[in-house]
Amino acid sequence: MLVTAGVQIRLNRALHERRRALRTASQTLGAGLRVKRAADDPAGLAVATNLKVQSRSRQMAIRNVEDARSAADIADGGLDVIAAILTRMRELAVQSASEVLSDRARTYIEDEFDALLDELDATAQGALFNGQGVLSNPGVDVGIVIDSSGSMAGEINRVRLEIEDFQQTFTAARYNVQIGINEFNNTRDSGDNVNRVVALGGGGLVNALNNLSTVGGSTDPWTAITESAGLTNINGDSEPDGFAFREYAVKTLIVISDAGRQANFIPGVTDQDIADELAANQIITNVITSGAVTGTYQSFADETGGRIYDLGNTSGSGIPTALDAIADEIVDALNEADPLSVQADINRGDQIDTGFPIDVTLNGLDMADISVGTVGDARAAIDRIDGSIDVVGAARSQVGAIQRRLDHTLSRHYTTLEAETAAASRIEDADMAKVANAMASAQIRMQAAVAANVAAKDLDRQQLDRLLSDR
Repeated sequence: MLVTAGVQIRLNRALHERRRALRTASQTLGAGLRVKRAADDPAGLAVATNLKVQSRSRQMAIRNVEDARSAADIADGGLDVIAAILTRMRELAVQSASEVLSDRARTYIEDEFDALLDELDATAQGALFNGQGVLSNPGVDVGIVIDSSGSMAGEINRVRLEIEDFQQTFTAARYNVQIGINEFNNTRDSGDNVNRVVALGGGGLVNALNNLSTVGGSTDPWTAITESAGLTNINGDSEPDGFAFREYAVKTLIVISDAGRQANFIPGVTDQDIADELAANQIITNVITSGAVTGTYQSFADETGGRIYDLGNTSGSGIPTALDAIADEIVDALNEADPLSVQADINRGDQIDTGFPIDVTLNGLDMADISVGTVGDARAAIDRIDGSIDVVGAARSQVGAIQRRLDHTLSRHYTTLEAETAAASRIEDADMAKVANAMASAQIRMQAAVAANVAAKDLDRQQLDRLLSDR
């Protein structure tokens, strides 16, 4: 028969449909997916996509919980060591409390006792997960930057009188504090600042202040601030003379000066640039200065969350009030801080408070000044150690509870993740046997369509219909 235009169109359409069916079956078999694009199953793809989003988020929540579990394990291990140390310390206290011992023997006991105190504190401070303490509160690092020009003699003396009370505010609140003192004036800054990072105790802060000598000349607070913060160095220095701020400590600078900026040793840098850099490094900057030059420092305080305080008269009468306010504000903020939390599930509000940090440092246990050097001290130490053992026991119970909860959270997540993954798979994954059968059928039909196209001129309509039939 003669192939008409209508028959040829039908042959082309059949060939195209068979080719598309074969391609679809081949792609499905190769990818193993029934739904590869929205057109395959619009509703199913939407459901499967949501399930996959949930399962990916759940896998990250599992990682979070496992991290928290690791932090709890670190805390548990540290508490175990501290409990053993306290047990030995109590033995030594009982031994030293006996009056039959000689003073020399008691000295030997005191040596071991002091070493154990140091190790207890080191164990608590060293219990870190990703740099954050789980057995110690965040430290407080304060850098006091003092203008030591000739007009500041009275103000420096006032700081000397107040510095131990300032320090005591933190220790009384059981927060580990480091205080550094840095003087600045143009004579110093033209070569190198004098930087002193002062350890706790021993009168070191007062000694450092006693060693400050006032000289004439204008001051350069900009340079001193960036130097003390460890952000940049002044011209001529090989490296910044920065305070050793700890990463997770509350970092504060206190600038004390009776003058505004009179020189700039950092060409091309504005006070706003410095303020932005301080804020980026989370260094709060408080300034104690005279009212006439407050504007010089305003951006430092505004950008970093600090404040401007009045220096008072030439003897620094406003310094005690300012230092008290700064210390109280830091302590209040630390006291109100929430415990570390873990994002333990996939939704915004799904957090678990870990209870960390649990402070079992010497400050936290109120054991910084404990001694067994005398019979009386040893007998008093027994009661204080008992109190610390109770605190550590309660802490271990708290850690055990969070470990148990995190374990159950992990079990729940793994069960849910398995169900979510299976549900998405049922929607998207192909039935391989069914697809293989469809592909074989598509291949046969494709061959038939090709054959029909080639032999169309020799077939009548009924034969053509049978060859192109889907049955």
